[in-house]
Amino acid sequence: MTPPGRIDVRACDPAPSEDDLALATDLRLAVDRLSRRLRQVGGHHIPPLQRATLTTLARHGPLRQGQLARAEGVALPTMSRTVDALIRQGFATREIEVDDARARRVSLTPEGKASLAAAAACDVEVLRERLARLAPCMRRAITAAVPALEAMATDDVTGH
Repeated sequence: MTPPGRIDVRACDPAPSEDDLALATDLRLAVDRLSRRLRQVGGHHIPPLQRATLTTLARHGPLRQGQLARAEGVALPTMSRTVDALIRQGFATREIEVDDARARRVSLTPEGKASLAAAAACDVEVLRERLARLAPCMRRAITAAVPALEAMATDDVTGH
């Protein structure tokens, strides 16, 4: 059963329309602006790739740098610099792999977990304040769009 105010995306027609290009352009601009606004207004400043890496570690547990690089879609040297920065800040550690002494796993520290939680809480508060300023019909539109946005973010185009 679909919660009130939400759209059952399984019942939606997935056929593309002529307006998809315009919608995709508008959506990209809106998402970029909202993301930039969160970085500007938020009280917690963790660069985007560092934050994404912390989030991946929080979701999946310790990973090798190569796994992190693939997960974030960046080159291994870029991830290596990112992990180095996280370690300098006390947000992550590198540990020797039990089965392969040449390999290292990157782990989230309690400080990293706390920093990630603080950043998320700050973002939620900024978004809550901005939602409160919207007209009720706009809040309903955002509520209805969340399942579709989640499906796009996870490549689940079916909405399941």
